[in-house]
Amino acid sequence: PVVVLGALLRASADALLLLCRDPRHLGAEVGLVEVLHTWTRDLRWHPHVHQIVTAGGWDAVNGCWVDARRHGSARAAFLLPVAVLREAFQQRLVALLLEAYERGAFDSDERPAFPELASLADFRRHLGAITRKRFCIRIEPPFAGPETLLKYLGAYVNRVALRPERIQTHDPDALSLIHI
Repeated sequence: PVVVLGALLRASADALLLLCRDPRHLGAEVGLVEVLHTWTRDLRWHPHVHQIVTAGGWDAVNGCWVDARRHGSARAAFLLPVAVLREAFQQRLVALLLEAYERGAFDSDERPAFPELASLADFRRHLGAITRKRFCIRIEPPFAGPETLLKYLGAYVNRVALRPERIQTHDPDALSLIHI
Protein backbone atom coordinates (compact mmCIF):
# COMPACT_ATOMS: atom_id res chain seq x y z
CA PRO A 1 0.00 0.00 0.00
CA VAL A 2 2.79 2.49 0.77
CA VAL A 3 4.20 2.24 -2.76
CA VAL A 4 0.81 2.49 -4.46
CA LEU A 5 -0.53 5.28 -2.25
CA GLY A 6 2.70 7.25 -2.68
CA ALA A 7 2.43 6.85 -6.45
CA LEU A 8 -1.22 7.94 -6.32
CA LEU A 9 -0.32 11.18 -4.54
CA ARG A 10 2.71 11.91 -6.67
CA ALA A 11 0.93 11.13 -9.95
CA SER A 12 -1.98 13.41 -9.14
CA ALA A 13 0.31 16.32 -8.21
CA ASP A 14 2.69 15.77 -11.14
CA ALA A 15 -0.14 15.62 -13.69
CA LEU A 16 -1.85 18.75 -12.40
CA LEU A 17 1.34 20.81 -12.08
CA LEU A 18 2.66 19.73 -15.50
CA LEU A 19 -0.59 20.55 -17.27
CA CYS A 20 -0.98 23.91 -15.52
CA ARG A 21 2.56 24.90 -16.59
CA ASP A 22 1.66 24.11 -20.22
CA PRO A 23 0.71 27.32 -22.12
CA ARG A 24 -2.04 25.40 -23.92
CA HIS A 25 -3.86 25.14 -20.60
CA LEU A 26 -2.81 27.79 -18.08
CA GLY A 27 0.87 28.54 -18.60
CA ALA A 28 1.49 29.23 -14.94
CA GLU A 29 2.65 27.73 -11.65
CA VAL A 30 -0.28 26.93 -9.36
CA GLY A 31 -0.39 26.37 -5.63
CA LEU A 32 -1.49 22.91 -4.52
CA VAL A 33 -2.38 21.05 -1.33
CA GLU A 34 -3.21 17.33 -1.49
CA VAL A 35 -5.04 15.12 0.96
CA LEU A 36 -4.97 11.34 0.69
CA HIS A 37 -8.12 9.57 1.82
CA THR A 38 -8.08 5.80 2.10
CA TRP A 39 -11.66 5.26 3.21
CA THR A 40 -15.24 6.12 2.43
CA ARG A 41 -17.62 7.60 5.00
CA ASP A 42 -18.58 4.07 6.04
CA LEU A 43 -14.88 3.11 6.32
CA ARG A 44 -14.65 0.95 3.20
CA TRP A 45 -11.22 0.88 1.52
CA HIS A 46 -11.29 3.50 -1.23
CA PRO A 47 -8.01 5.33 -1.77
CA HIS A 48 -8.44 8.69 -3.47
CA VAL A 49 -6.84 12.12 -3.52
CA HIS A 50 -8.40 15.51 -2.90
CA GLN A 51 -6.56 18.56 -4.18
CA ILE A 52 -7.01 22.18 -3.27
CA VAL A 53 -5.60 24.27 -6.08
CA THR A 54 -5.31 28.00 -6.58
CA ALA A 55 -7.77 29.39 -9.14
CA GLY A 56 -4.92 30.38 -11.40
CA GLY A 57 -1.18 30.67 -11.13
CA TRP A 58 1.94 32.77 -11.42
CA ASP A 59 3.43 33.30 -14.86
CA ALA A 60 7.11 33.94 -14.04
CA VAL A 61 8.00 34.79 -17.66
CA ASN A 62 5.53 37.67 -17.87
CA GLY A 63 5.53 38.47 -14.16
CA CYS A 64 1.77 38.28 -13.73
CA TRP A 65 -1.06 36.24 -12.26
CA VAL A 66 -3.05 34.14 -14.75
CA ASP A 67 -6.67 33.35 -13.87
CA ALA A 68 -7.98 29.86 -14.52
CA ARG A 69 -9.24 29.41 -18.06
CA ARG A 70 -12.74 28.25 -18.77
CA HIS A 71 -13.37 24.63 -19.76
CA GLY A 72 -16.45 22.46 -20.06
CA SER A 73 -20.01 22.96 -21.16
CA ALA A 74 -20.99 25.01 -18.10
CA ARG A 75 -18.22 27.47 -19.00
CA ALA A 76 -17.35 27.75 -15.32
CA ALA A 77 -13.80 28.75 -14.36
CA PHE A 78 -12.33 25.28 -14.23
CA LEU A 79 -8.59 24.93 -14.21
CA LEU A 80 -8.18 22.07 -16.72
CA PRO A 81 -10.31 19.90 -18.99
CA VAL A 82 -11.21 16.76 -17.02
CA ALA A 83 -10.36 14.36 -19.86
CA VAL A 84 -6.88 15.85 -20.28
CA LEU A 85 -6.17 15.67 -16.55
CA ARG A 86 -7.49 12.10 -16.35
CA GLU A 87 -5.21 10.93 -19.16
CA ALA A 88 -2.13 12.69 -17.75
CA PHE A 89 -2.82 11.32 -14.26
CA GLN A 90 -3.30 7.74 -15.45
CA GLN A 91 -0.16 7.86 -17.60
CA ARG A 92 1.91 9.24 -14.72
CA LEU A 93 0.49 6.69 -12.26
CA VAL A 94 1.36 3.78 -14.56
CA ALA A 95 4.88 5.17 -15.11
CA LEU A 96 5.47 5.55 -11.36
CA LEU A 97 4.16 2.06 -10.59
CA LEU A 98 6.32 0.52 -13.33
CA GLU A 99 9.37 2.37 -11.99
CA ALA A 100 8.58 1.06 -8.49
CA TYR A 101 8.22 -2.48 -9.80
CA GLU A 102 11.49 -2.31 -11.71
CA ARG A 103 13.42 -1.08 -8.66
CA GLY A 104 11.97 -3.92 -6.54
CA ALA A 105 9.62 -1.83 -4.37
CA PHE A 106 6.96 -4.56 -4.54
CA ASP A 107 9.33 -7.40 -3.63
CA SER A 108 8.39 -9.27 -0.47
CA ASP A 109 7.82 -12.76 0.83
CA GLU A 110 4.15 -12.35 -0.09
CA ARG A 111 4.83 -11.92 -3.81
CA PRO A 112 3.57 -15.43 -4.78
CA ALA A 113 0.18 -14.50 -3.27
CA PHE A 114 -0.20 -11.78 -5.91
CA PRO A 115 -0.13 -13.28 -9.43
CA GLU A 116 -0.21 -9.79 -10.97
CA LEU A 117 3.29 -9.26 -9.51
CA ALA A 118 4.78 -12.53 -10.81
CA SER A 119 6.63 -10.90 -13.71
CA LEU A 120 6.96 -7.50 -15.33
CA ALA A 121 4.74 -8.69 -18.20
CA ASP A 122 2.05 -9.80 -15.71
CA PHE A 123 2.33 -6.49 -13.87
CA ARG A 124 1.99 -4.53 -17.12
CA ARG A 125 -1.12 -6.54 -18.06
CA HIS A 126 -2.61 -5.89 -14.63
CA LEU A 127 -1.92 -2.14 -14.89
CA GLY A 128 -3.42 -2.13 -18.38
CA ALA A 129 -6.63 -3.69 -17.09
CA ILE A 130 -6.85 -1.13 -14.30
CA THR A 131 -6.16 1.91 -16.47
CA ARG A 132 -8.63 0.89 -19.17
CA LYS A 133 -11.27 1.80 -16.61
CA ARG A 134 -12.35 5.41 -16.59
CA PHE A 135 -10.94 7.07 -13.47
CA CYS A 136 -13.28 9.49 -11.73
CA ILE A 137 -11.92 13.03 -11.72
CA ARG A 138 -14.00 16.00 -10.69
CA ILE A 139 -13.00 19.64 -10.88
CA GLU A 140 -15.11 22.16 -9.03
CA PRO A 141 -15.08 25.94 -9.40
CA PRO A 142 -13.38 28.04 -6.73
CA PHE A 143 -14.94 28.37 -3.30
CA ALA A 144 -16.41 31.69 -2.18
CA GLY A 145 -13.39 32.37 0.03
CA PRO A 146 -11.16 30.93 2.74
CA GLU A 147 -13.95 30.75 5.32
CA THR A 148 -16.14 28.70 2.97
CA LEU A 149 -13.25 26.41 2.16
CA LEU A 150 -12.47 25.79 5.83
CA LYS A 151 -16.13 25.15 6.60
CA TYR A 152 -16.31 22.63 3.76
CA LEU A 153 -13.11 20.85 4.78
CA GLY A 154 -14.08 20.85 8.45
CA ALA A 155 -17.40 19.19 7.71
CA TYR A 156 -15.73 16.67 5.42
CA VAL A 157 -13.05 15.48 7.82
CA ASN A 158 -14.70 16.02 11.20
CA ARG A 159 -16.54 13.06 12.71
CA VAL A 160 -16.02 10.79 9.70
CA ALA A 161 -13.37 8.27 10.71
CA LEU A 162 -12.42 9.92 13.99
CA ARG A 163 -15.77 9.93 15.70
CA PRO A 164 -15.43 9.84 19.50
CA GLU A 165 -17.09 6.41 19.75
CA ARG A 166 -14.39 4.92 17.48
CA ILE A 167 -11.56 6.05 19.75
CA GLN A 168 -10.48 3.34 22.15
CA THR A 169 -8.50 4.10 25.26
CA HIS A 170 -7.84 2.52 28.63
CA ASP A 171 -7.74 5.91 30.33
CA PRO A 172 -11.22 7.50 30.54
CA ASP A 173 -9.64 10.93 31.14
CA ALA A 174 -7.70 10.71 27.86
CA LEU A 175 -10.80 11.54 25.81
CA SER A 176 -11.04 14.94 27.47
CA LEU A 177 -7.70 15.78 25.84
CA ILE A 178 -8.96 14.98 22.35
CA HIS A 179 -11.04 17.73 20.77
CA ILE A 180 -12.73 16.50 17.64
